[in-house]
Amino acid sequence: MKKNTILTAVCCILFMSKMYADSNTLKSIDDAKKLSQRVCDLFYKDSISVAFKTMKTYWPLEDDEIDELKDKTIKSLNLVDNIYGYKLGVVKISEDTIKDIAYKETYFLTYEKSALKLIFKYYNTGHGWILNGFKWDDEYSTEFK
Repeated sequence: MKKNTILTAVCCILFMSKMYADSNTLKSIDDAKKLSQRVCDLFYKDSISVAFKTMKTYWPLEDDEIDELKDKTIKSLNLVDNIYGYKLGVVKISEDTIKDIAYKETYFLTYEKSALKLIFKYYNTGHGWILNGFKWDDEYSTEFK
């Protein structure tokens, strides 16, 4: 009986430590801004694998889903570089908040002939901020006001 109690306690501790290890959060919106900027800088430097690894820490998607997005991004960006020319820089174009619940930032990765839009969405869990969504595309007509 004592052996089962100890085993159960050890299993609970391991489960809880795994749960907390998987739930990394950012402390503030300023930390979210730093993460977005870091990822954009990595995209600019063609360090896509590192960018996704950086986001993975705060993004509660399954690792294999994030890895699949990373692989598709790498393949697509190889084509984009050939079509749009050389990269010029990163420009933050907007940010928005919904009370203290959600935060969104949009950046342009500018090229010689066009730009890519990178969108980061964050959610406040009550214990910190997580990356709740990331996408990039070349459609930026919705950004005109």
